[in-house]
Amino acid sequence: MNEEKDKTVVLLQASMLALNVAAVILISTFINYTTKKIIARYEARSFLDGVTAIPENPEHVRNYCVIAMCLLAVSFLFRQIVKNYRLIVCSMLFDLVLCFMVIYTLNFNYNGLLLFLFATMISLVKGGKMKVALVALAIGGYVLADYELLSIYMPLYHLSSYIQYYPANTQQLLYGIFNILISFNVVLFIVYCVYVINAQRGTIEQINELYHEIQTANEQLQEYASMTEKMTQTKERNRLAREIHDTLDIP
Repeated sequence: MNEEKDKTVVLLQASMLALNVAAVILISTFINYTTKKIIARYEARSFLDGVTAIPENPEHVRNYCVIAMCLLAVSFLFRQIVKNYRLIVCSMLFDLVLCFMVIYTLNFNYNGLLLFLFATMISLVKGGKMKVALVALAIGGYVLADYELLSIYMPLYHLSSYIQYYPANTQQLLYGIFNILISFNVVLFIVYCVYVINAQRGTIEQINELYHEIQTANEQLQEYASMTEKMTQTKERNRLAREIHDTLDIP
């Protein structure tokens, strides 16, 4: 049963990773492709007039994101092979750095990596209360790392600026694709958290049942020990009685 639970947890984590890899590569590639298209059509001036910021080098952003997501996938596979807890924690710290660098490189246009990061952390925590605390922390971090909030305090380029370069029909399609990726990632995270917490609760119930069984067996052993002691005392009294009887019968 535990192996089945572990397989389900790994499958959900892998699904979230695959979705995040697709989202990050798609967004970075789209920005790079659109930038090249704007330059090729000599529309850079009109485009720059309508945006507050642009990436310094969209091609470098795309390349960095592809490399970072590949490293993230390798780190995930590493955790499935290695059983040493310290090495697993080190790989999680490596993931933490990678995720924040990717999010920053994309100017917070995509922060779904935080949900994947916290999902993997939740699986390493044993206590149910700590799992709930990490879920709350993940949701809080996801909300705070939002473009609309951070763009108030710093100049950031926006994905919608590149989407709006295209005709209305294409804009609807692109918005639909990106919104589906974001929404599906959130849904996967919620399903994952519910499953892990319920699995933890099931484990606790099994431990409680085992404890009650051990306690019952211990009580039975104590009763058996008490009965054995009484039987020993009875045998000893009978032996003494026979000895006294035999002594009295001697002429």
